Amino acid sequence: MIAALLGLLAWLLPAGLLSDLGQAEAAYRAGQYQEAMRGFEAALAEPGAAHGPLLYDLGNCAYRLGDYAAAALYYRRALLRLPDRDEPRFNLRLAQEQLGVQAPIPGPRGVFDWLDRAPALWLVAWLQAAGLLGLLLLRRTALRGLALLLLLFGLLGGLQQVLRRTATPPRYGVVQAQLAPLRQQPGQEAAVQGSLQAGEVVEVGEGTEQWLFVQNARGSGWVEHTAVGLVD
Repeated sequence: MIAALLGLLAWLLPAGLLSDLGQAEAAYRAGQYQEAMRGFEAALAEPGAAHGPLLYDLGNCAYRLGDYAAAALYYRRALLRLPDRDEPRFNLRLAQEQLGVQAPIPGPRGVFDWLDRAPALWLVAWLQAAGLLGLLLLRRTALRGLALLLLLFGLLGGLQQVLRRTATPPRYGVVQAQLAPLRQQPGQEAAVQGSLQAGEVVEVGEGTEQWLFVQNARGSGWVEHTAVGLVD
């Protein structure tokens, strides 16, 4: 009864009286998943939106609607922003089971992942400063050697940070079409050399406006752009 009243309220109130997010949550609780999806999409477009939770909510809507490939895509997008949350990871596993797909699922951040974040820059800067000051102020050979090591570690750490931040990470996508033919060349007339099923994860390479080159453990080739949703 409460769910029905919430759904009726979301339907009857004038647009703008409830926020997009409020309407979406009310619609979801009322079992109106298509309406909820539209609301979450609208909330996602608002400035300052919490993308991670909203993408997770969109994944739940897609799952309830039986669109498991779209759900898997939304859950993977959510995990990019919520790597330590177990709910998107658990639901992603459920969606892949529904699709009959066994694709790697991102795990939580490891204990050393902090090195990729801001504190690592402070550590690198401290090592460089300590090493440089040591070389300038210390007179004992052993201590100057230690200072030199600190400076070298700091310089190597800085170089590693630069390389990590300038390297282009690979793009990944989730197949959305029920069956996506893999073609040798971009174009409908090109020979088919295999196929991908909905929910499979692929690495995305070069592309045109209509075609993408993709690859995974089962093969590589060109698929139509609309057949793959990018994990971004």
